[in-house]
Amino acid sequence: MLESELFGYLKGAFTGANQNSVGCSKSPTGGTIFLDEISEMTLAMSGQTAARFAGAHRASGGQYQRNCDRCALIAATNRDLDKAVAENVFREDLYYRLNVIPIRVPPLSERREDIPLLVNHFLKKYASAAGRSILRVNAPSLDSLCGYEWPGNVRQLEILSERAVALETTDELHVQLPANAPRRAPRQPPPAPDLCPKSAAT
Repeated sequence: MLESELFGYLKGAFTGANQNSVGCSKSPTGGTIFLDEISEMTLAMSGQTAARFAGAHRASGGQYQRNCDRCALIAATNRDLDKAVAENVFREDLYYRLNVIPIRVPPLSERREDIPLLVNHFLKKYASAAGRSILRVNAPSLDSLCGYEWPGNVRQLEILSERAVALETTDELHVQLPANAPRRAPRQPPPAPDLCPKSAAT
């Protein structure tokens, strides 16, 4: 399925192929292809992807080779690809083709200043879709969200926000964290300086 979506197919190549498709690699001339969760691709498919984006390929059911049109290729993953390559679960050749300009996005637990912005974004998105007039996020809820560890990262925050919008009955959003939610340990104040240090001499 992924092969057909990326590189196209001819009518009759498989069940359900009722018309020709050029595929994503042929259609966005001068545009961008975004491959999410690239680490979940099988070794066989990742080998084909590396080879085909490097040069000519055949569409599924086709006989003639054609080149990929020039386009930007962006891939994303939440896994450590260096480790995946070392464990032989991700192809090294594809890794080096993709790793031209790596961008590491820190997990949500390392950028808590983004949480209020994201919550308000998800509030507007889902309240608008549901035709709701929820205006703001409850302040104690926001404090709780900023203190949560977010093992599921931004996706978890989005799902939690969507659920809260669906269940809210007032114009103020109250977000309920999961039971036994891991929270950040409170910061301990630094020890007070010793203004009268004892002399080493007795």
